[in-house]
Amino acid sequence: MRIIRKKVLAVLLSMVMALTMLVALPTSAHAATASIDVSSLTSTQSNLAGDAPWTYDHTTKLLTLSGAGDTYTLSGTNADLRVTITGANATIRLDAVDIASNTNVVNTFTIAADCTLTLLADSIIKATGNNDSHVIYITSGNSCTINGGKNLTIRNEGLLYAHGICKLNDTTLSIEGLGTNVEIEANGSASIGIKDYGDGGVIYVGVGAELGAFGVDSGIQNWGSDSYAIICDGTLVARAKTGAGIECYPYAVSATWSDGISIGGSGRIIAISAWAGTGPAIDIKSSFDRIYMDDTIELWIQNHNTSPETHTFIKSSGVNTHMWDLTTATTSDSLLADTITVTVSAGGGPATYALGVIKRVPIPPTPPTITSAASVSFVTGTGGSFPLTAAGTAPITFGLSGTVPAGVSVSGSSLVVAAAVAPATYNFTVTATNGTSPDATQAFTLTVTAAPVPPTITSAASASFVTGTGGSFPLTATGTTPITFGLSGTVPVGVSISGSSLVVASTVAAGDYNFVIVASNAAQSDVTQQFTLNVTAADTGGNTGGNTSGTPATGDSTTLMLLLGALLAAALGTGAVFTHRRRGQEDQ
Repeated sequence: MRIIRKKVLAVLLSMVMALTMLVALPTSAHAATASIDVSSLTSTQSNLAGDAPWTYDHTTKLLTLSGAGDTYTLSGTNADLRVTITGANATIRLDAVDIASNTNVVNTFTIAADCTLTLLADSIIKATGNNDSHVIYITSGNSCTINGGKNLTIRNEGLLYAHGICKLNDTTLSIEGLGTNVEIEANGSASIGIKDYGDGGVIYVGVGAELGAFGVDSGIQNWGSDSYAIICDGTLVARAKTGAGIECYPYAVSATWSDGISIGGSGRIIAISAWAGTGPAIDIKSSFDRIYMDDTIELWIQNHNTSPETHTFIKSSGVNTHMWDLTTATTSDSLLADTITVTVSAGGGPATYALGVIKRVPIPPTPPTITSAASVSFVTGTGGSFPLTAAGTAPITFGLSGTVPAGVSVSGSSLVVAAAVAPATYNFTVTATNGTSPDATQAFTLTVTAAPVPPTITSAASASFVTGTGGSFPLTATGTTPITFGLSGTVPVGVSISGSSLVVASTVAAGDYNFVIVASNAAQSDVTQQFTLNVTAADTGGNTGGNTSGTPATGDSTTLMLLLGALLAAALGTGAVFTHRRRGQEDQ
């Protein structure tokens, strides 16, 4: 009995664990689907109880798709049908569908929640009412994405104010997917291909997708009070019969982009002027005519008019690493500037046009040119660095080639010389590269000199002069030349240095002067010598000879001759008396 109870308990425990695991398993979301043949909508009907709820009111000819996140597949043909999408994030698959609405002041498709129109096959959505009818109407804050790689024709055949797509505040229209081609036609008077009534409108064309917008009045028109952005990674063509291909009517001048159109992306936008009127390819109706462009977009302007078309283009963002590239269009501004004014010449009429292609491309790189000096000197035992500079597109890499001595290298943008490099003159080559040919080369000379020997003064530490005569005394010193001499201490007025001489003026008074001789050279270690200058008074006993050699005076010639005569008489012992007769005197 106990064994049976244990087995039962074990089974019950296993069942509890299994149920617990089932409860713990996440439930997978199941998107409901519904297929509707619009040709069969001949009476009021609904599918509210099943998957992907929808209703059809035959009186108002209105089909409402209300399933959030659900998928609906529409097929068939209906010449008098309106569709409203209220289910958020619903997917509407168009399978060779041909839908039209022929009632005034209504919309064929009303996008009242974010949704996706997926093309399973080429399809057509039309409006054939007379006035104020729109084919697709996107309400405020919602987005509509069209994809699938097929063709969708959006055609409005209304007579007045009948637009292809009408957008309100903060709405986004996206055309995505390789091969997805949306052609919009608005053929009535004052009709527009895509009209954006609200603020913050965005039109996006993805890579490989195409959007064509044609309107009698204009291809694309904006009435918002702030930015009007066209982001095109594919191809967008905007053209009109009487007005502008792209038109902007900003209400406010204080908003960020209120004075122009913001164009981003990396594809091609073709704006075409009026074929049967005078409207330009792009018309910005404000005090400023400005088009903000990303670097990677191509803007083609086809001017069919008989007068030129001029616009101001401004780079949208980023550092200025790009330049403007113009085809046919002309500008007097620098192509390297952030802002330029471009003119597309007159086209000559509907049958012919002038083409202006405006885009921003990377600034062409320029090869390097070395601008730093071609030589430098260093002292052995100290070393150092020398800055290398070059013009050209950054970054620039420096290098060395040829016979480069050991201890010499490049670090970043500096030539580095080690302290151990021996004294000599070295010739090698400095190179600069940045990936753009040709590389730059510079014949370079490095001179390394021996460390300078401090000076030693070798000239005498004193000199004598006679007042009234003056003169100079040579100063000498050993050590690395050049050696510069100077004076310090109490130096008398009239005593100075000229080159390597001590100069004493004739006006220096008699006396003994003590000061300092200074010798200096590149060793930056000054050497001094205590120096004595003796200036004696001139001999007043008839000695008229001056001494200017720094040695004592010796008297006049008369005294010397008498002294020599006396010495000679004494030596001969003759008692003769020698006299010195001055020139012009008679014998005594």
